[in-house]
Order: sequence, then C-alpha cells, then structure tokens
Amino acid sequence: MHKRRLVFRYPLLMIGMIIIILFFSPFLISWITKTALSVLNGGQVRANWLNTAEILGSYPRLQFQFSQDIEPEVVIASFYVEPEITGTWTWLEEDLAVWQPDASIPAGQSIHFGFQNPEASLDSNVGRLKPFEWQAFIRAPEIVFLKGVGNGKELFKISPENPEIEIQLTQTDGKIVDFTVSPDGEQILFSKSNERAGWDLWIMNRDGQAQIMILDCGVDRCSSADWNPLRDEIVFTIENSSNETTFTNEELPKPYVLNLITGTTMPLLNDPQKVGYDPTWSSRGQWITFWEGMDGGIVILHGTSKEVGFADSSSEDTGCWSPEERYYYYSDVKEEGLPIISIIYQVEILSGVRNYFTDSDLFDLGYNYYYPVCHPRGQGLLVVVQVDPKIPGRELWWVLPDGSYEVVFNDLSQIVTQFTWSPDGSKVLFLSDSLAGLSDGSKIGIWETESFSSQQLFSDYIFQAHWLP
Repeated sequence: MHKRRLVFRYPLLMIGMIIIILFFSPFLISWITKTALSVLNGGQVRANWLNTAEILGSYPRLQFQFSQDIEPEVVIASFYVEPEITGTWTWLEEDLAVWQPDASIPAGQSIHFGFQNPEASLDSNVGRLKPFEWQAFIRAPEIVFLKGVGNGKELFKISPENPEIEIQLTQTDGKIVDFTVSPDGEQILFSKSNERAGWDLWIMNRDGQAQIMILDCGVDRCSSADWNPLRDEIVFTIENSSNETTFTNEELPKPYVLNLITGTTMPLLNDPQKVGYDPTWSSRGQWITFWEGMDGGIVILHGTSKEVGFADSSSEDTGCWSPEERYYYYSDVKEEGLPIISIIYQVEILSGVRNYFTDSDLFDLGYNYYYPVCHPRGQGLLVVVQVDPKIPGRELWWVLPDGSYEVVFNDLSQIVTQFTWSPDGSKVLFLSDSLAGLSDGSKIGIWETESFSSQQLFSDYIFQAHWLP
C-alpha cells in the first residue's frame, strides 16, 4: 500500500513523464530500428531505392532512403551509374536524398546504378554503404496535349511512333484549363474549373490514374504552373476574385510557390500585391522569371533569397536558360540605331553583362527574332523569325551557337504558337495554324534534327502540348 501511494503522490510528474516518453518514442523507435538494421548489415548502411521502377524517363529522379544517417560525401563517393552519367544530389533529410542527371539520358538505353565501396580511403569511423545495384530502361518520350472536345478541353497523350492512337487521360466534361508535367515525366499537374467558376490545381500519374486535387482555390483561379526541375515544388499564379460566391475577374495574377511535399503555399514576392505573369523556373531551379505587365517588364528573381538578378522593363518575353544556368536569353526591341527590330539578347546572370546573341550576319538580315527556347544540351536556340514585316506569318528557326541556322518551319500562311525541344534535344514539337483558325486550336508537328524533316501528326483542336519524358 505504501508503494502504491508513492506512485500516485505526484500525478503531474507522472503525466509529464508519459508525455516525454510519447514525444520521444518515434525517435527512439527510429534509432532502435536503424541500429538493428546496421547490426544486421554488418555495420554497413543499406540504401533503399524508394521509387523503384523498371522503366524510367530520360530525366529520372532517383530517391534513396538510407538505413541510418550518413554523410553526403560517402554517398557521393559510393554512387555509380553505367554508362557514366553526371548528376546532382539533393538532400531532403539526413537519411533521404535524391539523385538526378545533369542532362537527359538517351531513350532506348539501359542503365545500371547503385553503391559500391569507393577505392579512395575514407575515415574508418564513417559508415560505409552496403554494395547494391539496380537497373532500369529509359523509355522514349511521349506527347501530352490539351485538346478541344465539345465545349471544353481534355488531356490526351500519344506516342510519336504511333500518333494515330490517342489515349484520353481525363474525363472532366471539358473542365481542364492548362497543365504542366513533372521533370521525370511520372506526373501531370493541371488546372481544372470548379463549380464556383474558380480553377483548382490537380495532379495525376502519367497514365491518367490517381487524380487528386492538391490545392482548392475556391472562387480564385490558380493556373500557369511550372515545375521546379530539381525539387518538389511548383510556381503558379492566382487571380483573386472580388466575389465570394463565384469568380469575378477584377484582379491581375500574382505568383505563388506550392511545396508539393508539405502542401504549403507562399507568395513568391515580398509584396503579395505585386503582379506576375507566366512565372517559370530556370534550368537548375535557382531562379524564377516572370512578367510584371506592360509597365514592369520581365524580372529574374532568386528563388530563395528573393533578390533580383536581372530586369528589363521593356521586354515581355520570359525567355530561357542555358543548361548550367550561366546565361539567360530573351527577346526585345533593339534600343539604339536602325533598323528598329526585335533581337535575342544573352545575359550572363552573375555579372549582369548583356550582349547580342543574334549579331553580325543574322542582325544584318533585318529580321525580327522572338521568344527563344534553349536547347537542353546547349546547342543553340529555337526562335520564331518574322522575315517579312508586312505579314504576320513567322518562320521557326534553330539558331546554332556559331550563328548559323536551320529552318524548322517556313509556311508563312501559318502562325507558330508554341515550340519546345524534346528532353534530349533531338526533336522539336511545335503547334501551328492559320490566323483565322487559332481560336479553335492548332495543328501539331514534329521536326527531327538528324533528318531535318517534319511530320504532321494530326489535324486540329490542340491548345497546349508538352513532351512527357
């Protein structure tokens, strides 16, 4: 009886001890589990490939969970890929990391990767990775597109090898607004209209399965999403409604960042009332470019520090980035001299030094150059070229670093509305249509760099298209 009274003499102390035990129990269980696994593996750290798959896109995102906390230099020294491919590690936690290649891996190739004990000596007190190897096949990219169906739009995909077979990915009664794809090609994120005339953000697998709403935007309109090439976050815009019942468009779009892991949404700009159209990530995910409108021009903002890296108040082109993020390219009207034409500028982002990219022979032609799209391996730019100022039709060129060029599309009766490189830079996907036919969508075509030939895939009603790695 005496001992029993002692147990209940300090009830607050007992409650406090229980709370402490409950609080630390997950950490204790994790520590015990990791220690047990380390003993079972002979003191070595075991790596688990979380998103295991036999078939991968050309820009895979390999996520590894380690059986215990491990130094990054050990992982980097132990990891290998055959054939040899350079890549970048991103640490999410002390025992969780992601590897991505620095450039796309050619389709049709098998890769072997894993961990081995490095030949270079490391501190004997540092944990070693248990050798293990995986293999996977790199699939050929497909094309996903937004197509007019009835009174609305739906998402479809095709394989360039069998373009006559269209696979419908969504069935929403025409409620899809726009979309983007993940860098590894495993997911598609899209804006979908709701019952209050707002636009919510949804995500699904590349085959159209597991459609989930990730951001309920209510009466506001969330759209223009762009996926960070290295992290699970997107930048997008919100058009706020002044009506709490249904969307009433009285405000301009403002840029936001959504963390896809935590679900948190934050304004991109320190002043949440500032406008930002079409925000896009740089090639390595450090910078964000957006257009502030006619009075503001383009702005390049550092994604973390929010410092402005470059701005041009006269341009409306959000441009593109070299693969290593050293250079930024955009179009704008030449500021001095004659003729008054639009040219392509090259900006070294760290120094801010700006030079002409379309200089010498190209400049002397007197043509207008617009909207560059950078080659994924640094082999020049795609640009639309107005060769005759008297007509709206424009050609599509591939301008190489040495100033030479190849004509991709030159039907001046058509307007090229969208164009992009395949992940490996071997093909060009473009949309085109006559000026009168643009309202109901465009035709889609592919141009191959090796054969310099184009192939018309299907006829009409396409509003947006992306490669699906």
